[in-house]
Amino acid sequence: MFLKHEAFFDYIDLTELSLEYGYITIFELIQRYKTAVTLIDKDNPLRNMIIRRLTYHGVDLKSLDKEFEFDELDRSSSEQKGLEQEGTEQEGLAQVGLKKKDNDKLDLIRASGKYKWNFRAGDPDFFPSIPHGHNYMNINIKLDPYRGEVFDILHDKQLKSEDRKFIIQLWNDDEFRDVARKAINHYATNVNPGFAWRVPNYKRLPRKRRV
Repeated sequence: MFLKHEAFFDYIDLTELSLEYGYITIFELIQRYKTAVTLIDKDNPLRNMIIRRLTYHGVDLKSLDKEFEFDELDRSSSEQKGLEQEGTEQEGLAQVGLKKKDNDKLDLIRASGKYKWNFRAGDPDFFPSIPHGHNYMNINIKLDPYRGEVFDILHDKQLKSEDRKFIIQLWNDDEFRDVARKAINHYATNVNPGFAWRVPNYKRLPRKRRV
């Protein structure tokens, strides 16, 4: 038996609110999204909405194939590229007010000796920090640029931290600092004004330091 539209949206809304208020972790959110796929009919367009969100959070559609039966549209490479773009740009920018024309630097890539990181000012996700980086080649690997901590959200584990020198260089980078300010202001204004930040003065960025 499948959920009706209203009940389905209630389930998703409660799940996402639970994440925002800290009652569940990002890993539990992903598991609940996976459960949501089983609660609606295969032909229901809402199914693809959940698949988009799972893809955005780094869940590979191939891994989902092992758990659920997807049609060819879900599995196609062109669809996956579209899901990634829609998950980042539509949900992260257009729906909540940020526009590319506002500034060229809403999206920034910086490479360390270990990873190449992509930072987005319109990222609607707060884990592990705001801003945070997605590994350019594997978006389920994320960087907390404040603490240098690296997480693999797909496998629910913390990886070896980034090099301290890279983190200092990152915060010395004026373009990165600009993206960080935009990400913080965007989240606080458009995504979750009541978010519980780590520190009272959350808009104060780490100071520049000598490497």
